[in-house]
Amino acid sequence: MPPTLEDKRASTKRPAHDEADSENRKAPKTSHASSSHAPPITFAIYQAETALNKVREEFKARNDDLKTLKSELAQRMVDASRQAANSNFPQPRLDRLRAEHRRRDENISHAQQLASGCVNEVTVQKSKIWGLQYNHKFLEEEMMAINNEIKKITVDKESDVGELIKEKMALEGEVWVLKSEIQKITAEKNASEGRYSTLEQQVKQHLESAEAGRLLLRESISHK
Repeated sequence: MPPTLEDKRASTKRPAHDEADSENRKAPKTSHASSSHAPPITFAIYQAETALNKVREEFKARNDDLKTLKSELAQRMVDASRQAANSNFPQPRLDRLRAEHRRRDENISHAQQLASGCVNEVTVQKSKIWGLQYNHKFLEEEMMAINNEIKKITVDKESDVGELIKEKMALEGEVWVLKSEIQKITAEKNASEGRYSTLEQQVKQHLESAEAGRLLLRESISHK
């Protein structure tokens, strides 16, 4: 018995493990440990890209199956036409075969359009994912630069604080010295004021004695 259309379709389909091998070849080599330690957004992008690759491969395989089926239907219709021309093949049956062929051909064309549209959509989504990967890498580099700048500013700030503390301690030492000088000068001023008061009293006493002596001298002169 010649192979049926379903047998031919089954023979043209790739085994599941072949599709998996193809997917594994296209997927990036990433260990479980490295994926588990990757940043959440990076791991999410990787998962989305892997899923889109799988969908794209599946639709490509289905599209190839549809092309094969379309070719087989066309060949079957040619064989039926030849058989009808070489024998008393019933015209109504031939018409039914032709109508069935057209219907299946339309369904296959529609399915091919859907498959092509899905493949194109997957391509668009992959382009978006690549854009996200580029933006994510750019943001990571920017964040690293910002962190380095923050560390540098922190170190500079700590250094500046250390210098300010040293300057503060030096100023406090100078203030203490100035206070000591002020206390010393104040003590000397108080001592000078005490000596001045004593001298003032002595001068006053001397002046009073001199005035009394002058009066006595004047009085004695007036009696002569």
